[in-house]
Amino acid sequence: MRGMPILAQFVMVALSVLGVGEVAAAHAGRTVSGDCVAKGARVTQGSRTTTTYSVELNGVACAFAKSWVTRLSSMRVDPSSGEIPGGPPGWFCQRAGRPETRAQVGSCSHNLATKSVFFAWQPSFPSSSGECTAKGAPVTLKGYGTSTTYGIFALHGVTCAFAKRWVTRLSYRPVNPTTRRISGGPSGWICYGAGSEKHATTGNCATPNATRRFHWDALFRSRS
Repeated sequence: MRGMPILAQFVMVALSVLGVGEVAAAHAGRTVSGDCVAKGARVTQGSRTTTTYSVELNGVACAFAKSWVTRLSSMRVDPSSGEIPGGPPGWFCQRAGRPETRAQVGSCSHNLATKSVFFAWQPSFPSSSGECTAKGAPVTLKGYGTSTTYGIFALHGVTCAFAKRWVTRLSYRPVNPTTRRISGGPSGWICYGAGSEKHATTGNCATPNATRRFHWDALFRSRS
């Protein structure tokens, strides 16, 4: 299962002080950093559909983050600010990918007196060979090693050869932490990072009218 490493680019804004009960809930449990898996709103990319989300944790319990990802993944995102409403009291939640209507990719953060804590999520799709594959920037995923192979999905109006060439180039490109835009794509196209990584190891490119588009994601071999 593809659980992409989520390298956080989060806006750490404290909207209010957490109540005692909310602090206890966030920090309860043994795991307060690392990754866990949650169920949430259904997401479809090309022929792939999932209700599973990969969640990255920093200073919060898996159970706390999972419950909020399940709720927030179906929430509508504010189109102007990118803010996700309805998160934990005192936390700031925002989308962390291309401008989706709903919070399929996002993060929530809170500033405590001594540190910032957060959790972030994105859809996790079953491993697949993709509609075609390309070689690109190396990606390391804990427990799965390093991969330079990318699956290219949701090809519309473009050939595999066209998409492969661009995925190889773009996978090395940095993602703008504010707009999530990837520069250097095909002329006249718009490209976005689809996760919250610093580099475009997962992303989407499309023409302004979306009649030509493709999506890519790093592939890892399943381990028993």
